[in-house]
Amino acid sequence: MQAALMVSTLGMLAGCQTPHHEDRSTQRVRPLRMPNPATLYCTKKGGTLTAQHDDQKGQVNFCHLPDGTVMEEWALFRRDNPKPPVQ
Repeated sequence: MQAALMVSTLGMLAGCQTPHHEDRSTQRVRPLRMPNPATLYCTKKGGTLTAQHDDQKGQVNFCHLPDGTVMEEWALFRRDNPKPPVQ
C-alpha cells in the first residue's frame, strides 16, 4: 500500500515539473547597453576616434573629422544637435 502511494505521489510530482529544454530560437536577446550617441555621430560624419586620459574627467574621446577638425566627441554632438528650446 505504501509503495503504491509513493509511486502515485512521485508520478504526480513528475507531471508538475516543467521541461528543462528551452527553444532558444524564439527567445529575444536584449542588448547589453545602448551605444554612445556621440560616438555614432562622429563615425557617421566620417570621423575617427582617439581616446586620451584627463586627470579630472578620466577618458575623453576626440573625433578626428575628414576636414582635419579635432573635437571632443560630445562637444561636436552638442554643437550640431542643440537642444530644442523649452516652451
